[in-house]
Amino acid sequence: MENRNNRMIIKLAGAAGQGIKTAGLILTKALKRSGYKVFGYTEYPSLIRGGHNVFQIEVFNSDGAPLSKETDILLALDKASIALHTKELSQGGIILYDENTVTPEQTIIDELKNNEVNLVPIKLSDLASTAGGNALMKNTVALGAIWELLGLELEDLEPLIAETYNKTQEMIDLNIKCLRGGFEDVKAKGLVFKSNLNTDESVKNMMLISGNEAVALGAIAAGVRLYSSYPMTPASAILSYLAEHGPKHGMVVKQAEDEITAANMVIGAFHAGTRSMCATSGGGFDLMTEALSLSGMTETPFFCVIGQRPGPATGVPTWTAQGDLDLAIKAGHGEFPRIVLAPGNPAQAFQYTADALNLTEKYQTPVLMLLDKHLGESFYLSPQFKSESITIDRGKILTSGDNETKRYAPSEDGVSARWFPGDQISTFLANSDEHTTKGYSTEEGTEISTMMQKRLLKNNTILSNLPDPLIYGDAVDAELKLVTWGSNIEVIKAAIGELEKQGKKIALMQIIYCWPLKADPIVSFLNGNTQTAIIELNATMQLATLIKQVTGIEFNNKLNKFDGRPFYIEEIIAFLSNLVK
Repeated sequence: MENRNNRMIIKLAGAAGQGIKTAGLILTKALKRSGYKVFGYTEYPSLIRGGHNVFQIEVFNSDGAPLSKETDILLALDKASIALHTKELSQGGIILYDENTVTPEQTIIDELKNNEVNLVPIKLSDLASTAGGNALMKNTVALGAIWELLGLELEDLEPLIAETYNKTQEMIDLNIKCLRGGFEDVKAKGLVFKSNLNTDESVKNMMLISGNEAVALGAIAAGVRLYSSYPMTPASAILSYLAEHGPKHGMVVKQAEDEITAANMVIGAFHAGTRSMCATSGGGFDLMTEALSLSGMTETPFFCVIGQRPGPATGVPTWTAQGDLDLAIKAGHGEFPRIVLAPGNPAQAFQYTADALNLTEKYQTPVLMLLDKHLGESFYLSPQFKSESITIDRGKILTSGDNETKRYAPSEDGVSARWFPGDQISTFLANSDEHTTKGYSTEEGTEISTMMQKRLLKNNTILSNLPDPLIYGDAVDAELKLVTWGSNIEVIKAAIGELEKQGKKIALMQIIYCWPLKADPIVSFLNGNTQTAIIELNATMQLATLIKQVTGIEFNNKLNKFDGRPFYIEEIIAFLSNLVK
């Protein structure tokens, strides 16, 4: 049994409570430590209890982080998993299932035989019991079975079992016995799944990390001292990660009673001189918009991460989307500057979290960073983060002055100096009403206009200082010029890598700073007679509309998706192949 390309896809599926994610992460980490390039993707329903869970592991040779429609090896821990994923199996694929609890329908057995898919029954529950374990340990038995199926050494997997189930030595010993039981059972069957995959020693030194974890580490490295948040999928993992690790680095982590409180705590902390941030999803951010406008009026820094998921309303909370770009750009009442950015992988999430904190303090205006569920909760290979790459810029901060200092004094760049309560400088009002240069409320027309113009002047300052979009590939010789944003970047890079082997020439622009949007580099990139295309994970092509608004450019070709799933590499390849013959 052998797969036909330079990717191998392993899917673990079962009911909630069967340890699907735990087993998937163990297997993904073990493959990484063995030198294989990997990517881990998880699906779970929007239920408090129960439902169908999936952990998909991509093993590959290419760049990027592919996500495939097909499955080569399926571990089915319940009957539903076979029925749900049968049609995804590649020719020559394998289904491992628990013979103790699962009896496939005859129609499914016949269909699988026609597609040359191999059904491999294993008595997972019996093997767990024989090893002295309980029914919950059959996922560990299954890991041993998959490891032998891949022809790998058990010694490379056992340390991860010990790290994961390390509450007691007895628990470690039981799980290792279960692991060996599954390994020996498949070994006795003589089954092997051959792949065309290569190992790479450099992979062993890389991290396996989610986007949410990267944001949390970026916050720690950038000196955040207060993280305030209310749990909301898919941003909740930032809260839980920082609750565990933040206090070790001098951070106060507060689960607020709601999103309104969380946002106002961030503004209050920044006003007092403490770096702070929050994270939420679209619905939670809706509740924060009054605080967002408060930040704009008082010119107090405010940084929020928005983990995107499908809406409107509750939508489908545990799935992915990129539908909140318009929300981030337009949210809040009145007119005030803000910065909106969207990283595309964990390394960028780490760096841009720190950069966003610098920007909100430097320009004293809200900064919003868009993640999505796919980036936030998937597990990527990433070079180790370097804290030396993080600089801290707190902007124009006074430490001394006289009583005539004006907090909102006009300046050439629109940014006034600020100071903190308790400093030996004149007091000022951080006034939510329109105010004078000293912070006193005003309804005088001239003063209202002066303050509005002063704040909006920051737009020009910000625009002239933001970095240009990133470009991958040779834009001069490209047959196709492609634009995207957010988590799409990694699967697109993987798809382009596949097409480059066929001689296709595609240049890719990743727009990270979505607002204010720099027109000149986009116009320069898209200039010429080459075909252009844009790829987005929303229904209304929000970035394409924004680019047309700012540059007047209409894309020749568009690909979008809005079913809660991220793009699969097969979808990207099919779309691009039609454009570059």
